[in-house]
Amino acid sequence: MNAKMNSIELRPIGTVLSEEDSTAKMSPQGGNAIIEIFPEYTAALDRIDENSHLWILFLVSRIQAGILTASPTRVNPNVPSMAFSP
Repeated sequence: MNAKMNSIELRPIGTVLSEEDSTAKMSPQGGNAIIEIFPEYTAALDRIDENSHLWILFLVSRIQAGILTASPTRVNPNVPSMAFSP
């Protein structure tokens, strides 16, 4: 197969609902949240309780355009800042 992939299209199948309305208030260890699956995808959850683990892939959507920086100083003050570009 010699197909060249130039892009990937992602379509949301649900959303994450968190008790926190601000990332500044969130604990570095995370917090309680609910994953809500859109109705048209609920059939895919059939027998989900038979699994011991789930892989949850997510895309951060509440971001400002431009270069993002992350500095995990709340977890480890010795880790340098990292830059991400959307």
